[in-house]
Amino acid sequence: MNVLLSVVLILILGFSVWEGLGFIRYTELAEDLKVREQEARVEWEYLGERVATLEERLNRPESVALLDEIRFLDQVIERKGFSWLGLLAEIENVIPPSVYLISLVPQVDEGSNVLVEMEARGKSIDDLSTFVAGLEGTAVFKDVKVSIEERGVVAGQPEIRVLMDVLYTPETNKRVAAP
Repeated sequence: MNVLLSVVLILILGFSVWEGLGFIRYTELAEDLKVREQEARVEWEYLGERVATLEERLNRPESVALLDEIRFLDQVIERKGFSWLGLLAEIENVIPPSVYLISLVPQVDEGSNVLVEMEARGKSIDDLSTFVAGLEGTAVFKDVKVSIEERGVVAGQPEIRVLMDVLYTPETNKRVAAP
């Protein structure tokens, strides 16, 4: 019986030592976490102050005016680089003889993408479908979206009018956008 109690006492003593070592280890880890948390807090406060300083500098009237001027000049440069001749040449390659354009409005966005709004008229839906399919078949026109289709008669001849938006991605824009 004494042997059994001695074994139980040794086991309890062993578990106590093991728990004590675990407590010491976890206490050291907790201290390490406290130090890292304090360092992170200090860094967070520094970065918060730095962001506030930078935002203050950016919100000054002269900074806002300068950013607006830079945006305006960027848009001027993008529009100046737009080639009407290139756009018209691409359209001329795919437009059937019985379809003609009424209006063509390119819009250059901030990403150098050109969205072209077109109004086209033709004698039949087949002619206009051929035109749309021709645009979609090129490498420079994408996402052709026909928004309005109207049928009518002009000078005794049937006529169909469509409005469409087309994404125009000429090779020059691809080269400029590529890093």
